[in-house]
Amino acid sequence: MEDLGNEFIKKLPVILDIYHLSNLVGVKYNLLKDILSNKDKYYHFFYISKKMGGKRKIEAPNEVLALLQKYIKNEILDNILVSEYAFGFVKEKNILLNAKRHLNQEMILNIDLENFFPTIKEKRVFYIFYKLCKYDYHISKVLTNLVTLQGRLPQGACTSPVISNIAAYKLDKRLSTYAKKLNLIYTRYADDITFSGSKKIINNFFLKNIQNIIKDCGFVINDKKTRFCSQYGRQEVTGLIINDNYIHINKKYIREIRQELYYINKFGVSNHRNNKDFSNMYYREHLLGKILFVKSIHQDIGLNFLNQFQNIDWEK
Repeated sequence: MEDLGNEFIKKLPVILDIYHLSNLVGVKYNLLKDILSNKDKYYHFFYISKKMGGKRKIEAPNEVLALLQKYIKNEILDNILVSEYAFGFVKEKNILLNAKRHLNQEMILNIDLENFFPTIKEKRVFYIFYKLCKYDYHISKVLTNLVTLQGRLPQGACTSPVISNIAAYKLDKRLSTYAKKLNLIYTRYADDITFSGSKKIINNFFLKNIQNIIKDCGFVINDKKTRFCSQYGRQEVTGLIINDNYIHINKKYIREIRQELYYINKFGVSNHRNNKDFSNMYYREHLLGKILFVKSIHQDIGLNFLNQFQNIDWEK
């Protein structure tokens, strides 16, 4: 991972030792030591459905560990600048702005990074705290411990998204430099990589070179989700359809939310969850997130969904 240099890092808090960290965050010293020694018991595990089928395991920290991670994110990680080509988990950027960059292009290439968070191991995370932030070895180990699980980034910690962007800095730099040489557009939204431009350049040879760069940067491609999208077919960027200078969400995604709200209102939340075999204790937040995503693209539809959501009796 490339050293960003001091100009990319704003002022960070001084952390002398574990006791000092416990005081900074407001967590009892003995509790912090127990978290560092028995981290697994401070996580809750559940599953959510993926858009393309299957289940994604979510590892949510408990209240105290989440407080520690929030401090690390807000006071340390958010002060490290990330690539201008990163559009996910970045203030004042979003999925819509990412898609707009690729409007009216002859060809689009979509690449998905497989197991994006888990691919980022604690060695990379330690590098961020030790080499970039200049914390001493012991504190860097402690901070790394608090934001990783079983040796890699967990799905569900508030620190994982921003760490992933920092860890992908070298990847963004290499891919954007290559794209610029070929007069192509490059963006990355979390684990979704998109190139767009001339169909004469975006071809299998180009893909092979991109695959080599991604592999060299320590990431893995999900080949099943690699897609070339011509202007004469359906062009899609991070789940948004962008043909004819118009951006919209797949109708199937909207239809599934409409159906979900219908069944909840008809049968109640508990029965609906039992019928669908939901184990997600944050199901309410998960559904709200999907609704707000729709609202960000299609305001009228999203507001209608939001009104239905707000009228749900979550005790039923």
